[in-house]
Amino acid sequence: MSMDLLLADSFPRLTAMAMPSTDIWTEGSDLFVKVHLQGFAKEDVSAGLEGGDLVIRAHHQESEKDTKKNYIVRESTNSFVRRVHLPEYAELQKITAEFVDGVLTVTIPTGAVPETTSIPISGA
Repeated sequence: MSMDLLLADSFPRLTAMAMPSTDIWTEGSDLFVKVHLQGFAKEDVSAGLEGGDLVIRAHHQESEKDTKKNYIVRESTNSFVRRVHLPEYAELQKITAEFVDGVLTVTIPTGAVPETTSIPISGA
């Protein structure tokens, strides 16, 4: 058996980790951000504002000690960050967040949408 085949059978194939899905939509005058964070507990999740952006973070770490095996500690870490730029007319002080059954829903109330104006362009 060749070394390549031996190594290929010895190590599991690396696959891309599934990223939590994020839904963003408007309803009435509110903006909604929903992030599906299965596998994370409420304590693993945080939401905050940074420079006009909504930043959602989730971090989960597990460790297991097993002295019967060749390793002392086995660790697993999973983390996620999503940044959503908020409109200038978002009412930041009224933002709410709810975490239910692994789904974080953030509601961002918005004020009146500013009217658009045209800028005349001069030149030849």
